[in-house]
Amino acid sequence: MKKLIFLSLGILISFASTRAQVTTDTVSMGPGYANQVFFDFNTMEETKTSLNNWHIAHTTVTRDNCIRFNHGAGVFVYLYPYGDNSAYSNFDTSGWESWTQPYNDNHTHEKGAINQQYDAGNMWDFSWGVYNSSTHKVEGDSLYLIVVNNGGTQTLFKFMPISQEANGDLIFKYEPINENSASESTISQSSANGGTYKYFNLATGNQIQIEPANAEWQLSFTRYYAPTLYMGQYVPYLTMGIESKRGIRTARYSDLAWSDLIANGEYYINDALDTNVIASGAGFQNDLTGIGSDWKSFNGQSFVCLDSHVYIVEVTNTTGADYYALRMIEFGGMSNGNTVLQYSKIGAQNNVKSKSVLSFNLYPNPSSDLIHLSLDGNENLEVVILDAMGRVVHKTSSNMSTVTIKTDNLTAGQYWVKVNQNGKTYNATFIKN
Repeated sequence: MKKLIFLSLGILISFASTRAQVTTDTVSMGPGYANQVFFDFNTMEETKTSLNNWHIAHTTVTRDNCIRFNHGAGVFVYLYPYGDNSAYSNFDTSGWESWTQPYNDNHTHEKGAINQQYDAGNMWDFSWGVYNSSTHKVEGDSLYLIVVNNGGTQTLFKFMPISQEANGDLIFKYEPINENSASESTISQSSANGGTYKYFNLATGNQIQIEPANAEWQLSFTRYYAPTLYMGQYVPYLTMGIESKRGIRTARYSDLAWSDLIANGEYYINDALDTNVIASGAGFQNDLTGIGSDWKSFNGQSFVCLDSHVYIVEVTNTTGADYYALRMIEFGGMSNGNTVLQYSKIGAQNNVKSKSVLSFNLYPNPSSDLIHLSLDGNENLEVVILDAMGRVVHKTSSNMSTVTIKTDNLTAGQYWVKVNQNGKTYNATFIKN
């Protein structure tokens, strides 16, 4: 199965001195977690929108093709088992409750619920559609059932992605089951308002604005399904948690006193940048739920915030980045949806010596004849592939944001990919089939 592998690469930087002033704030989703709340460290402002406002979100990154669904608002998707998109007119819902029900990936932005089923032998297959290298479109070839639960009402829609245009627009067709009302709809890139996703409401048939303008936020207080151990196996469980915006890196410390983090902020920032062993999860991560939901626990009567769980949030700006210590100290649960948090600016990046690779993805994985590395940074890169015995089987240097490597001459098995940049080395793996 192909995996999008995201790695955080840090560089040594200099910091401006900061005076740690701790701010205590309450972020409220409201009773029953009615709202999704976007939080901005730069302005210390919150933007609220009804959690039920949107059903589908499509990426605004044109090299990506992610489609996510609002599981937290009761929106689910099922894979249609009786044919491809040519079967749209004869859509059959018989036994739909037993169809495969995929979920959005909780850690990687780019892996929505319908981005994870693909032909491993076709490098251009992106699950819901296939990329056409001539038109630069992803052309839809799949059908889905979308189920929207709103209180006691359940609405079923058939859904067919038609194409992701070269400019990033998503064109699709949908309609409620047993209604002959289908028409093409478009989620327009130009109407995304600078956001990281563009959003669509199936009930109204409209594209809507959810995020603050120009994506001026870093954290989202919301609901999503997380794997939870139950009777010996992991099952999806609806939880309230904190998601990070695409490109925002967070570092988690699971056994660190808040006073220590505040007093020694620059030490822990550098520790996380260097991906040392002190930080849980090996330093800064581009992880959608790097903060997540496990900073709280339920004792049978009320929620308790875990004192030992603290975080650093990296907020990039035009000259580098600011770093904020963060912890949650109270949580009200469904009764009021309140999260009381504390945060403090503990460091600021003054200069960047080179453009660092903040993240990259590797695909397809498994690979039959080649792999692609799509990188955010593009300076002073060396890419090395090693076999299971540690022998170098490929080495290349690059200053490009996309690197393609042939793998057809490799024998089947697991390989390491090492990306070297300015004296730092970071690893990923892929399978050659």
